[in-house]
Amino acid sequence: MRRLSLFLLLAALPLPLRAADAPAKAGGDLYILGVGLDQEPSKADHETIDAYNWCPEEIEKLFKDHAADFHRNIDSRLVLGKKATHQGVLDGFTWLRDKAHKNDLVVIYIGCHGFCDANEGWGIVAADGKTLWGHEVKAELGKLPCNALVLIETCTSGGFASPHKNDPPVPPNVTCICACSGKQETDNQLDMAVAEALYGRADFNHDGVVDVDELIRYVQLRYREWWPNPKPRDDHETPVIVKSDAMPGAMSLTKAAPNLAAVFHEGRWLGAVVEKQDGDKYAVHMLGWANRPGPYFVVSSVGREEICLASDGPPLLVKQDGAWRAARLLSKEGEKCKIHYIDDADDETVTKDRIRYPFVGDLEAAKAAYATAAPEPVDHAGEWEQVGTAGAWRPTIAGAVLQGRLYTAARNKVLRETDLGAGEAKAVGKPGAGDVKLLFAAGDRLCAVDRDGSLFQIDPKDGDRRRIGDEGAWKGTLAGAVLNGKLYTAEKDGGLYVSDLDGGDRKQIGKAEFGDTKFMFAAGTRSIPPTAVGSSSAKAGHGRKRSPASSSKASCTPRRPTAASTKPTSATANGSSSATRNSATPCSCSPRGRTFTPSRRAAAFTGFMSSRGV
Repeated sequence: MRRLSLFLLLAALPLPLRAADAPAKAGGDLYILGVGLDQEPSKADHETIDAYNWCPEEIEKLFKDHAADFHRNIDSRLVLGKKATHQGVLDGFTWLRDKAHKNDLVVIYIGCHGFCDANEGWGIVAADGKTLWGHEVKAELGKLPCNALVLIETCTSGGFASPHKNDPPVPPNVTCICACSGKQETDNQLDMAVAEALYGRADFNHDGVVDVDELIRYVQLRYREWWPNPKPRDDHETPVIVKSDAMPGAMSLTKAAPNLAAVFHEGRWLGAVVEKQDGDKYAVHMLGWANRPGPYFVVSSVGREEICLASDGPPLLVKQDGAWRAARLLSKEGEKCKIHYIDDADDETVTKDRIRYPFVGDLEAAKAAYATAAPEPVDHAGEWEQVGTAGAWRPTIAGAVLQGRLYTAARNKVLRETDLGAGEAKAVGKPGAGDVKLLFAAGDRLCAVDRDGSLFQIDPKDGDRRRIGDEGAWKGTLAGAVLNGKLYTAEKDGGLYVSDLDGGDRKQIGKAEFGDTKFMFAAGTRSIPPTAVGSSSAKAGHGRKRSPASSSKASCTPRRPTAASTKPTSATANGSSSATRNSATPCSCSPRGRTFTPSRRAAAFTGFMSSRGV
C-alpha cells in the first residue's frame, strides 16, 4: 500500500499471560480520531488521495462494534483525504481535548506516508502540503486529561516513539504502537495485526475480551511469525511499542467476535469474520484489508473450500516437502491428525510436529519477541570483532559452520571444533585422518573433499570418516556449496556438478562455463543477481516512488505485500553476474568478486578469517 515501515518492540519478552480475571474497564466514554490520506496516489493502481481512508474507517467500525460494553458512549471523528490538512488534523485534537475527561479513553489512528528527520523526528506531509510533526502531535496528546492509545501506520513511524533533538519523548499518558522503526518501511502489517488482535485472536486467556496487554503481546508475536529470523538489511519489520504506566494492562478494549474465520487467498491465510452465509458461500469482512473494491481490497465472498470457520478449529499450516501448506483439521487420530489441504483438496494424516498454527496459535514457539525497543537502531554493518586467541586459526585451510559450531581443517590434518561464543577450540577425532581441501556443512554432518579428490562424510562427534562415491571423482573441484541436501561443485573443466551426499552419484548440469569460479555459496532456492561487480542486491516489492518528504529525510516507499523471492546467481571472472537456469543452484563468485560479511551483532555469529589467522 503505502508506507513501508517496521515496528520496534517495547520489551524483549511478550507480556505475561494472565489468568481470566475480571476485565478492567475504562469506565468512561471512548473517543476515536482517525486520520488517513495518500499523499502520493498511484495512478497505475487507480488510487486517489482517499486510497487509505479505509484504514481509519476500519478502526472506527471495530471499536464501535466491539467496545460498546466497556464505555458509556462512543464518539468518533475521521479526518480523511483532502480534509486531512495540517489544521484539519490539529482541529481533530482540539475536538478530543474539548470532549475527553479523566476516566475516558482516546484511540487515535494515523495512516499515510511518513518520514523521519534527524532533528525534528517523525512527521507527515498533510493534504495542504504542510508538515505535521510528531512533536506537534505529542504536544496535543499531552494536553489530554485521559489515557490515549495511538496507532501509527506509516513508514518510519517508530521515529514518533524516539526522542530527537527537537522532539520530546512520548507523553506519559500515551501508549503507542508504531508500524516500524524510524528507518524502516511498512505496508499494512500493523492494520492486519491490530485488527486480528482486537477481533479476538489476541484473547489469550479465553475470557472473551481483548485487553491492552493482549493487544501488545499479539502484535509482537504476529510479527515474529512473519519474520522469525530478522536480519540487518532485509525487508523485515519490527513494531515499536511504548506502553504507558498510566494505562492498566488489563483495561478491556474489545469483545472477541464469535464468527472469527480465516480465508485462504493467493497462497496464504488471512484473518476475517463471517458476516453472512448463503449455502456454501460466505460473505466475509477481511481484517486489515479494504472491504470495498479499490486499493487493498482482496475479497468479500468465498466458497467453503477457501475458508476455515470457527467450528473447524484453528487454521493450520502443514509442512510437506519442505513447504508450508494451508490446511484444515478433519479429525485427530491419537498422536496424529487428519488434515485437508486447501490448495488442492487432498487429505493426509500427519504427525503433530508437521503442524503450525498461524495467527499466534503456536504460543510455545513464539514466547520471546524477536526485537527489543530502542531509540533509533544503530547500523553495525561492516563491523567485526575478534573471537578467540589471535593467530589460533593460522593453519586453517577449510571450514564450515554446523549447528552453531565452527569446524576447521588445518594443514596438520587436524579437524577442530570451535565454540563461536568463547572462541575455544578442541580437536575432533584422530590427527592425520584426512588431507582436507574443502569442507561443507550438510544437515547434521560434515562433508569433505580431500586433496586426492575423494569425497568423505564426517561424523562431527568423533571425526569418523566414510568415503562417498568413487575415489578421486572430485579431483578437479575448484569450489562447492551444499544446497537442499545436495553438493554443487564447480570443476576445472568448467562443469557445474550436483552430487548426492548419500550414494555419491554425480552429474553435470548446465553448460561448461564455471571454470573461473573461485568461491561458491548457497543462497536459498533462488537469489537476485548482483547489480554491480562483486556486489549483490535482493529486494522484493512492486514499483517504488518517492515520499513527499525531501531526500534528506528517511522516507517511505509504497509497496504491495509480497513474499520475498530470490534465485541463484553465478559471478564470472570479469565480475559480471547472471541467474543460472537451475533454480536449485548455489551462488558462485569469481576471483574478482567480493563477499560481504554481516556484523557479528546481527546474528548468533558471523565472522571471517584474515591472513593473520584472526
